[in-house]
Amino acid sequence: MKIRHCIHTLLLLATAWLLSGCGDQKAAFEKMLPKEEVEIAQQVLTEARAGNAAAIKARMDLEFVGPSFDADMARMLTLFPAGEPSSIKPVGLFSNTINGNVTTYNITFEQRYPDSWLLAAVQLRKKDGETRVIGMRVQPTNQSLEEQGRFTLEGKSAVHWAVLVLAVLIPLFILVTLVRCWRTPIARRKWLWMLFILLSVARFSFDWGTGAYHLQPLYAGLLGMGVLKSGPYASWIFTLAFPLGAVVFWLRRPALLRKAREAAASSAPPAAPVEPPATP
Repeated sequence: MKIRHCIHTLLLLATAWLLSGCGDQKAAFEKMLPKEEVEIAQQVLTEARAGNAAAIKARMDLEFVGPSFDADMARMLTLFPAGEPSSIKPVGLFSNTINGNVTTYNITFEQRYPDSWLLAAVQLRKKDGETRVIGMRVQPTNQSLEEQGRFTLEGKSAVHWAVLVLAVLIPLFILVTLVRCWRTPIARRKWLWMLFILLSVARFSFDWGTGAYHLQPLYAGLLGMGVLKSGPYASWIFTLAFPLGAVVFWLRRPALLRKAREAAASSAPPAAPVEPPATP
C-alpha cells in the first residue's frame, strides 16, 4: 500500500508540474525575437493576405526566384482564408549566422481566423545590412499550436497513460536500486556498480500532443527518463529508456552477496584450537 500511495503521489506531482504552464518560456521567447526581422515578416504576410504576389516577389532575393515561382506563390496564396485574422503572433524562431556577416531567419506566425488557424513561416536572409525574403511556407490547421502542445489528460489513450506511469516508475526504480546497492555489501568497487545502475539504453520518444513516437535502439543515457518542451508553443516530448544497469544489478545481487560472504569468511582470523579436556 505504501508503494502504491507513493506512486500515486508522484504521478500527481508530475501532472501538476506539467500543467503549471510555460509563462517563463513565453517571456524568454518574446525577448529572443529580432524586432526588425519580425516586422518585415509581418509585412510579407500582410501582402500575402491581400493576394499581392508582386509585392512579395519584389522583396525576394533573386537567387531564390525560380521559373516556377509565380505558379507556386499563386497556389500558396489560395491557402489564406478570406478576411483578416482576429489574431496573429510569432510562435517559432530559428536563426543561423554564417561567417559573421550572413544571418538567416525562419520566423513562424500563427494566424487565427473565425473557423480555422493558419501557420505561416517566412524565411529571411540578412547580408551586408540588407534583409531579403528567401522563402515562405503555409500550413492550415484546425487547432492552435498552444492547444496542441498543452499537457492534458483529457481524452488520452492507454499509450499516453502507460508513458506517464513509466516516466515515474523508471527513475523511481533506478533510485530504489541505488539505495539498495549502497546498502549491499559488495567486495570490490561498489562505486562502479552505482554508476552502472544509472545507465539506460534504447530510447523511446513520445510526443504528448500528437501521439507520434520514435524508437532509437542505439542510445545510452542516464536515469531512463526525460521531459522536454522546446518552446512555449511546442508539444511535451517524453523520453523513456530501458534501465539496463538497474536490472543487471538485481540479477547479479545474489552472486554479489555470496562473494561478499566468501570474502568476509576468508579474511576472518582462524579460530583458536580447542584443547581436549584433561583426563583425571
